[in-house]
Amino acid sequence: MTTGALLLLCSLFLGMGVFENGGLFSVFALLWMTLGFVSILLATLGYLRKIRIPIAPPDELMLVCALLFFLYIRMFQLPNAFLSENSNFALVFYATYCLLIVLLCCAFFFVPRAHALKWVTLGIGLVIALVLRVWLLPASPAPKIDVFSAATYAMQHFFSNGKSPYLPDDSGIIPFYYPPSNVYLQALSYGIFHDIRAIYVACEAVFAGLLWHAGRRSMGSIGAGLLALLFLFQPFSITVLEMGWTEPPILTFLALSLFFFGRGKRTGAAIAYGYAISLKQYLLFFLMHWFLLEKKPKRFAIMLIAAVATVVPFLFFDPGNMIHYGFVQTLTGGDVRTDSLTFVTLLFLTTGVVLPRITSVLIGAVASAATFFAFRKSSPIPAFLFSSALTTFALFLFGAQAFTNYYYIVSGLVLMGIAWQGEETA
Repeated sequence: MTTGALLLLCSLFLGMGVFENGGLFSVFALLWMTLGFVSILLATLGYLRKIRIPIAPPDELMLVCALLFFLYIRMFQLPNAFLSENSNFALVFYATYCLLIVLLCCAFFFVPRAHALKWVTLGIGLVIALVLRVWLLPASPAPKIDVFSAATYAMQHFFSNGKSPYLPDDSGIIPFYYPPSNVYLQALSYGIFHDIRAIYVACEAVFAGLLWHAGRRSMGSIGAGLLALLFLFQPFSITVLEMGWTEPPILTFLALSLFFFGRGKRTGAAIAYGYAISLKQYLLFFLMHWFLLEKKPKRFAIMLIAAVATVVPFLFFDPGNMIHYGFVQTLTGGDVRTDSLTFVTLLFLTTGVVLPRITSVLIGAVASAATFFAFRKSSPIPAFLFSSALTTFALFLFGAQAFTNYYYIVSGLVLMGIAWQGEETA
């Protein structure tokens, strides 16, 4: 067992945890998530030399088996939430998944020395993943979830009369409730494609490419390709896109930051990192993790300027509603979610005790500080990925709220951690 193999196991447990009950609470789903947390914790201890585990990525066979497992279990679930299993999209979904399973078995088990067949299989897998994502948008044009409907409503009114996406009206429509950096991406997507989710297809494609680029040195091009497909075919990937959840750009900009950092382009890394942490409130904890990558105050200032700059236009446009709905309400509003996949939900269901939302803040602060001090002397990029994955996992698993899209972030960070296993230079 290696650190990379444990991280791969963590990814599998994350997939199973979401698959178990669609990202909602159940005892078995929580058990899978707990096993995932234990796996990443063991990988962390191995990387820090606290236990004797080799620091190495998983081998090709492990990656193929993990990918086949994800493809197989996904066949037992509808491809998306708002279409029937007899729709054309669903039929093509099942057919292409079967095709990819057959090709993977042929290329890696039945004819293992056919190197060209492996590349063809990876290429076909990439095409399947991207075509299904592009097709999903017209196949499920109006998913019944507030994240999508509120954002679409906000973009419609923004383009029709210049109305602030944070400005509520009397129709009962929920105003936009994410930080402004999301507005720019969704406005670009809606303005060109009339669908806020189109930009997320591009984000996932870019992230998969950056994942392949990061992993090919330590895992080889084929192994890195399998890792990229593992991301594209994880059980919750299509669901995250269909619902219009805002997490894909977070992974993309974080990966872009690491790409720039690895190539010595530190200013570009700071700008990309700043935009990434501006996309969601809980990424505030990543401010401390930045110092695992870069210790110069000048670049920290650039990173902060990039993050703050996303808010500036709304300080002149609609500051009150932007601050309330874009930041404060998400952190303070709402009752306990009994369907949230966390230990806080388990505590509530078994004892009736309701922990406040500030629980997440405390857990995030403790986890980010603990991981920072544990990894402050380690190689920068792996240190950042281990600490950020552990922090977000702890924040969601033991905090007040977590669903499919939350664990999607953890999974992406874990897969990036696999790609950078064995990397000992900045």
